[in-house]
Amino acid sequence: MTMTGDTTASSEWRAHWKVVLSATGGISLASISIYSLGTFIAPLQQEFGWSRTAITTGLMIQSLTGALLVPFVGAVVDRIGPRRIGIFGAIAFCCAVAALSFAGPEIWTWWALWVGVALTGPIVSAPVWTSAVSSFFVKNRGTALAVCLSGTSIAAAIVPIFATTLIHEYGWRVAYRGVAGLWFVAVVPALVLCFTSARDRGRTTQQAAQHAADSETGTTMREGLFSMQFAKIFLGTLIISLAIMANVVNLVPILKANGLTGETAAMIAGLIGVGGITGKLTIGYFLDRFDCTVVTAVGILIPAIYSALLLSCPQSVTASAIAVFALGLSLGAMLQAPAFLTARFFGLRSFGFLLA
Repeated sequence: MTMTGDTTASSEWRAHWKVVLSATGGISLASISIYSLGTFIAPLQQEFGWSRTAITTGLMIQSLTGALLVPFVGAVVDRIGPRRIGIFGAIAFCCAVAALSFAGPEIWTWWALWVGVALTGPIVSAPVWTSAVSSFFVKNRGTALAVCLSGTSIAAAIVPIFATTLIHEYGWRVAYRGVAGLWFVAVVPALVLCFTSARDRGRTTQQAAQHAADSETGTTMREGLFSMQFAKIFLGTLIISLAIMANVVNLVPILKANGLTGETAAMIAGLIGVGGITGKLTIGYFLDRFDCTVVTAVGILIPAIYSALLLSCPQSVTASAIAVFALGLSLGAMLQAPAFLTARFFGLRSFGFLLA
């Protein structure tokens, strides 16, 4: 029995690792607008005199629009599969992020361009990528989702440093185009060649059709939406997300306000990606083997370490690095747990909608 389970788990990875890899790229793409913004605040303030609040309002536009549109995107994914949506979304989102380079000098131009990011962001949101991975993995679903969702941490590790370097060498306008261009080149070809799902494959082969049929099991949208389990997952995710993402967006400015240089702050901010990858893989491993509710609860308590260290040792580079790494651990848990819990308690029938 054990050997059969091990064989099944191993065969999942052999057959579908390319799907996980391409989905990881898609997840990382969805995060570049978030993790780059902190590095652009100072040059935008210097050139246009805008306040930090006015600049970060762009991200609020994206968040509010996403909250409204992501459920509809998830419902479409549940109906037609994520492949076509993901490929189109990746191209559109890269273009929208690159277009931020045309902002100014009036603040309304900045906000208007963020509307484009906000409208394309839901098409590259987590339900698109995780629905594909969840459709192929059962034995190692937690670990597979952890690898996929590590894309956010990859972006968190690379974007601040890459954007800071481009800003220093070429200015913020070229930096926005460079960030978008890098992810376009790295992600879009991989999606075209490798990204698919059981539902997408079900249109072409009989064996895949069985996988697609399996993905139809689970609760309906209405049943899941009005269940107590959904309410708990939704409220818990919302509260911890607001707390963590507020710190992520303002991380570089916070570290600089504590007395660190811009370069040091950007380097330390990159540790959130390392912590995120560590957190996701660790949480994913434990979710496959232990009580998922207990594992999730432990993971989302970690931000207390981040807050305590920054408050007690604000000018310490070492303490700041440990604090940011801890924040990354919690970010990994926050992104990993909802996808796993949604598939666990509601099945895959309405996974995209309920996860959104």
